[in-house]
Amino acid sequence: MLKCEDTEMQELKIELKSLESKLQELVEQKTEYITDIEEFNRKYNFHLGELVKDILNLKKEILYKQTIKQQKEKEKYHEDINTFEDTKETIDELKSTISELEEALESIDKYDENYEEISNAYDELKEELKKLEDELELQEEELEKTKEFIDDETIEQEYKEISSQYEEFVNEYENIKQSFYNFIPLNDDDKKEIQALYMRGLVLSQLYPASDKLNSKIDSVINTLKVRCSKKDIAEVSNILDSFEEYFKSENLIENIENVEVLKQRIEQCKQNIEAAKSEIKDIKEDETYQTISEIYNCDEYFEDLRSDFEVEKRILSDELKNLKIELGLVQTLTPHQNEVYAQIIEKIESIFNQDNNDDKIISISGSAGVGKTFLIIKIIEYLKENNITLVVTTPTHKALSVITNSLHKYDIDNIETKTLHSFLQLKVAINETTGAKVFKIDENNKEQNSTDVLIIDESSMIGNDLFYFVKEYIRQGKIKAVLFVGDPYQLPPVNSEENCIFNLDNLYSLKEIIRQKEDSYIINIATRIRDCIIHKDFSLYIEDFFKDDFKGLKVFANEDEFLNTFFTNDSEYWYSKNQIIADYTNESVDRYNSIAREKYWADRDVLNPKQIEANDIVVFQEAVLDGEKLVYQNGSITKVKKVIQEYDNGLDLSYWLCEDEHKSKFKIINKNDQDKFKSHLENKIREAKTASTGYEKKLKWVEYYKLKEEYASIKFNYSSTIHKLQGSTYDTVFIDIRKMQNLYRYSRNVDKEFLYRLLYVAVTRASKDINILITN
Repeated sequence: MLKCEDTEMQELKIELKSLESKLQELVEQKTEYITDIEEFNRKYNFHLGELVKDILNLKKEILYKQTIKQQKEKEKYHEDINTFEDTKETIDELKSTISELEEALESIDKYDENYEEISNAYDELKEELKKLEDELELQEEELEKTKEFIDDETIEQEYKEISSQYEEFVNEYENIKQSFYNFIPLNDDDKKEIQALYMRGLVLSQLYPASDKLNSKIDSVINTLKVRCSKKDIAEVSNILDSFEEYFKSENLIENIENVEVLKQRIEQCKQNIEAAKSEIKDIKEDETYQTISEIYNCDEYFEDLRSDFEVEKRILSDELKNLKIELGLVQTLTPHQNEVYAQIIEKIESIFNQDNNDDKIISISGSAGVGKTFLIIKIIEYLKENNITLVVTTPTHKALSVITNSLHKYDIDNIETKTLHSFLQLKVAINETTGAKVFKIDENNKEQNSTDVLIIDESSMIGNDLFYFVKEYIRQGKIKAVLFVGDPYQLPPVNSEENCIFNLDNLYSLKEIIRQKEDSYIINIATRIRDCIIHKDFSLYIEDFFKDDFKGLKVFANEDEFLNTFFTNDSEYWYSKNQIIADYTNESVDRYNSIAREKYWADRDVLNPKQIEANDIVVFQEAVLDGEKLVYQNGSITKVKKVIQEYDNGLDLSYWLCEDEHKSKFKIINKNDQDKFKSHLENKIREAKTASTGYEKKLKWVEYYKLKEEYASIKFNYSSTIHKLQGSTYDTVFIDIRKMQNLYRYSRNVDKEFLYRLLYVAVTRASKDINILITN
């Protein structure tokens, strides 16, 4: 009996060994196929990614323009329906008249003196009726086509789908590019070893069946293995596999193989894995990419042929988009004045690329509101792209970056790198040991190498001497070939800078002709009057005098309640969702407006005494928020609160609100009842820093001060803002309280009237559609 069992066991072991060998062979085959497909896709995306991205973007923009066309056709459809009904009515009237003439002809003799006249009139009306009936038929056909087009829901759906595809591809493409840049070349022996090690891991995971609760562990190990293999870390891969095998042993997954039943179970599991592997291999072979690889003789030639096909497709799509823009009236051209400035700037850029003088590589483009600075920059960007000149578009703040990014998208320029200037220059905050003031310096530890042929800096009126110095340093180091500053010289100067050096450069090109004169013309009209006063240093007009003309659309209030009631209604039940803001001069006034608006928001929801902060509040960060060295929120970032919990800081003996926003990021706000206590803690830190004996101790104390200060967020609500903070932003409607500026102008002896005019200019030019003014009578 024992001998029979031994024989059976030997046969089972032989069968298991054969099955395991077969399974290993299949797993290796499957892995090889998958690796080939992944490698092909990586090469495909890397070599053709830019073209694919451009084609997807063109398709997206074409569908977006189709949605615009659809909306315009809907509006036109209603007009055409009225025309159609009018034509039908005219036909009915004609038929009635023709019928009367027929009766008249039948009732008189054809030799009657009136017969010929009536007969001629009858024939003319019959001819006109035929034309109108033909016209009506055409109108009906056109209406049917239009109805079919405007009812076509697939356009909107396809636009959403292609937008999603575009975003997914861009993210995947960026990862693939990074993986190519990080590629570590291996010799043939190392390649074989890394492949063998990876195969060993896969075979281990397939040969030894685990319980469901252990599958996640196996998946985790295999994923780690993939990462290490991709980094070509042979030693680490080997260590992972050794640990993997030890893990199986420790979990008793490699069971006693002298047991017949265990052998039978192992054999059955092996058979199932073999069938699964065969099925997966079959699916892989049916995959379109695998079949393409199988048919290709030379990958490089295949990619080159595809490139040619894609370039043809891109040209066809570009023409289609251009025609759509023409059809929709979206094609805009430079005015003669703009074209003159454009030609001068392009000539200067070309000359910069042909000389080595670092002092002559900076261009400044200036102009007030309404002169078309953004459109001129768009045309310059198009020129740079057409000539394969690399560029990066930057701004001093994230708010301004959002505005210029939206403008680029509006003109179908999406494949442009955009950053804040601080990010491009790789600046980090350092602390002055003596004063404790924060200053910027280049982060020497940042390994990212930022460089470009042309750096465009929008909203350059906000650029101070410190940032200008860092830009020149990048030019000196050869990281930038040319710089284009773009700004409005009549806005507020940079903080702590008496004068903006950007508008005093040798290569200064000014746009002077106002071209924005449509619905918002009264805003440009007012802004231009303020600008002219600044230019001529004529500050004789009172602040309110700029709003005394009867401009259509302009609303001027002498009563704050009426001013606020308009803000809370403003043609919408949902006033809080309108793109509008209340602008004022002082923080104190802004805080009061925010409090009033927030109480109104919560009262509309039957919450009469809202807590200091509530879920669904929208807040604006007044300073950057850090978690250690990690930046969580930028100065000026806006976010919506989703969760709020009251917590207590035992070390500081004060309470705070722990908030989580819609993106799961967290921040803390000091309870208003403990603000004085928190301020006292900060003052103690300042005192310790100032009295520290050595520079090193001072620096440490200042670091402690900022660490404590930045642990808790400084926020305002998003209903009102100081005019200073609004610079670089754009809103549909701006409600401007000028009462404090009026009082300063009239009653303050030391007031800088030019500063007040610039402040007013910034407030007025933040609006794209309308402004509402609150004055003191």
